[in-house]
Parts: sequence; C-alpha cells; structure tokens
Amino acid sequence: PGRAVTNLGTSSFSTLVIDTCELAPHGVGITAAAPLGRWMRTMVNTSGSMTLDFAAGLVCEGDVGRMMELAAEAEPGADGVTMLPYLSPAGVVSPFVEPNAHGCFIGLRAGHGPREIARAAVEGLACAIADCYSAMATQPEQIVTVGGAARSDLLLEQIAALTGAPVARLDGEEFGCRGAALVAAWAAGLTGGDDGLVAAAEAIEAERVFEPGPATPGLMDRYREAAAATRRLWSGPHWRRDSEAEEGGG
Repeated sequence: PGRAVTNLGTSSFSTLVIDTCELAPHGVGITAAAPLGRWMRTMVNTSGSMTLDFAAGLVCEGDVGRMMELAAEAEPGADGVTMLPYLSPAGVVSPFVEPNAHGCFIGLRAGHGPREIARAAVEGLACAIADCYSAMATQPEQIVTVGGAARSDLLLEQIAALTGAPVARLDGEEFGCRGAALVAAWAAGLTGGDDGLVAAAEAIEAERVFEPGPATPGLMDRYREAAAATRRLWSGPHWRRDSEAEEGGG
C-alpha cells in the first residue's frame, strides 16, 4: 500500500495500491481487487507517450530522441508556454470526464521555438499524470514507471517533482506481461504462497530512482488554470469533431 506504478505507453495508466476499496473521486478512474487482499486505484491519461510523439512531429520530423534533447535545453517552465495534452479522440477520462476535450498550447510568442514547444509537451504530460495522482484520496509514497516513455530522465524528474514522490525506472522490459505471469503463477500455487509473490516482485530491481526536487514555481497552477479556461470552449459546436457537430445540428 502506498506504492504506485505509471505505465507510460501510448495512453498512460497510473495505479496506486491501497488497503481498502476507494472510489473517490466518483465517476472517474478504475478500482479493482488485487492480490493479498488489497485494491488498485487507477487513473488513465488517454494521451501518454502520444504527447511526445506529437510534439516530435511538430519540431523535429518525429525524432523523439531529438525532441527530448531540445526539451532539456529549454528553461524550466518553457518560458511561459503551457501544453494541455488532451490529444486522444476519446478526450479526457481522468481526473475528469470530457469526451470533447482538445489539446492546445497556451502562452506562445514570436520568440518561442522548438525548444519551448518540446519542453511544454514534456511538462504537460507530467502535469497530466500528477493531476491524476492528486485526485486520488491517498497519495503515492513511491512511483514505479514502465513503458517506452520511462526512458526519459527529464519526464521522470518532472513527475517526481510534481507529485513529491520518488520515481523509479525498473531494469528490464515487458513488465505488464511479467506481472501477469507472476500473478498467474501465484494463483496457480506456484510461488510458494503470498510470501513468494512478494519476494518475486521485490526481486525486480530499479535501474534508477529519481528523488523529488523542487517543482517549477507555478507550473501546476498554470496547467490547471489553462484547463479551466479552455474547458468551456469544448462543449461549443465549433470545437466538436465534425461527426459530433453534424449529429447535433452544428
């Protein structure tokens, strides 16, 4: 309990292990039973590594590695540029539900360039993940990260700073498959009981742990203010996808 995992795939899933069945905030997220009598509370960012792919397409012809280098060269806070990474056709499902949500960049000026765009994308994704964790009734004591985007030191540093929790990158690959196999072995009685399940899980070592440093002042507030300021636009007919506008007569 208190440990969490964020799977940084095309969509990003942030799951916290808890002792009791917790449903807050109501109407969003997933709560599921877990081994050893525990529960998992999950929030989903429909745009995970998709955010980084999108920004790389804008600034360096899809080269995500180069895009991350550009982001690291920019000043923290991206000189006032904020990105809302609401890029999925499904809109947003955590920490609020809005199928018409759209992504955007706010704060652009003529002096901004690829570095600020790249930095804003990394910070926007980190803010979206931190926003989901902050909506949970219990806050994580440690976050393990897996998935392709977990290779980014800058992204994990930002997640640690914004959540205030140490963020670990595991040594290895395919942890979803390995976890499923481990739980299946436990259910089949092949792990030597509950203690064997715990021992097997703890045998997976962290490649690196990012301790939480100071967050960029005002970054999270700016992100939430941008989301609140644009949210009223998403329900208007001019901001809907064409199919929805036609169905609604817009």
